[in-house]
Amino acid sequence: MTCRHLKSRHQSAVNMVGHALTLENDADAWGGLGAVLTARLSPFERGCMAATVLAAADDEQFWQSVEAAVSVRRAGQPLPLFLDIEGEARWWADLASPAELRCWLMACFVRLPERERTSFLASANRRAAA
Repeated sequence: MTCRHLKSRHQSAVNMVGHALTLENDADAWGGLGAVLTARLSPFERGCMAATVLAAADDEQFWQSVEAAVSVRRAGQPLPLFLDIEGEARWWADLASPAELRCWLMACFVRLPERERTSFLASANRRAAA
């Protein structure tokens, strides 16, 4: 499909959507679509496209798609600690989603003894003020 009024980056995205739809159950084709959409569309355009596709899905397909997308973005549980506890914690935090960070932070915070919680909050306030 060629439309003269489309920008070339949009034409590439449209062509790749067509190829992925034609190949139907070929997981590699759909994976390639993601790469082309990332390269050719802006974050806003991809977000609008994702929201529109999800809105068109039935309830079961909607939740399957959302769960699949969210699971890809999660860091999973932190790995066992070896040598550098703080470095490994920072590494995991760099990979974690905001929801994972909040859950782990809250779980760890409530397990701290009261004195440690107070010390932690004071340290966090100093860093936030800096």
